[in-house]
Amino acid sequence: MNSILTLLLFPSVLWAGNPNVGTTGFAFLKLPYDARSAALGGVRAALVGFSNPASLPDEPLYSISYGDYLADIRIGEAWFTRPFGGGPLGIKLFGVSYGEFRKVDRSGNFGGRFGAGDLGFCVAVARRLELGISLGVGFKAVYSYIAEYSSDAYASDLGLLWRAPWGRTSVGLELENMGFVRRGYKDRKDALPVALRLGFSHLLAHLPVVLVGDLVLPNDNSPYVSGGGEVLVGDLSLRLGYDGRAARNLDGRYGGLSFGFGIVVRGTRLDYAYTTFGELGEVHRVSFKGKF
Repeated sequence: MNSILTLLLFPSVLWAGNPNVGTTGFAFLKLPYDARSAALGGVRAALVGFSNPASLPDEPLYSISYGDYLADIRIGEAWFTRPFGGGPLGIKLFGVSYGEFRKVDRSGNFGGRFGAGDLGFCVAVARRLELGISLGVGFKAVYSYIAEYSSDAYASDLGLLWRAPWGRTSVGLELENMGFVRRGYKDRKDALPVALRLGFSHLLAHLPVVLVGDLVLPNDNSPYVSGGGEVLVGDLSLRLGYDGRAARNLDGRYGGLSFGFGIVVRGTRLDYAYTTFGELGEVHRVSFKGKF
């Protein structure tokens, strides 16, 4: 059953133990929405996609992702890219629905229902430079609401991606969510969850295995490392990952572990990810990607 307590305390339940935990708002900006990224431990700085704007794909692509999160929370995103002025342009819509809750007054009387959710819109562009270097920037408008209260903010992502000349290695650097809160809940304006990500992706020379990893320095928690691996078997990909942030502070076995697969059928790729949060439960994600 949905709980307003879960809604308000969920981020700090997962990552308690640092004095900066709970000092930022708009926690949905930190979530991995894409199933491939989630299956690889949330790694995304050097993966082709939308997280790092420098890694936007050059060809016209679309992606739709959906996640069944903890406590009946639903997450999702949809984006597309296409060539524009010498480089790729991408547009993304993403968000979280926390469901409905019952209003209760100070006397314990019920007084109807209310909803809560988050919504974000992003436009990103990238440019390919010499020596395998790409630069990208994304601009985001985000909106969050609980019942009749709401908050909105504007942020940007800056990204750099280097592709090695031998074609099997990429290194990505991304600065996420720099910006300002225009309007907070009542008189309070929460800070944005800024983070610096440094990551890599490497295809082994003599094995169909891709290794990935991210070092993340967030402004609301301690630095952490996540990583994973992907085995390529024709049109099938098998994935295993480890989320260092979740695993560090979760009680119970297997907290922070994830796995999944990807398969290409008639030009469309289906990705699935399963992530465990220990005793809190598990999360399922699916993504569809294709050309248009």
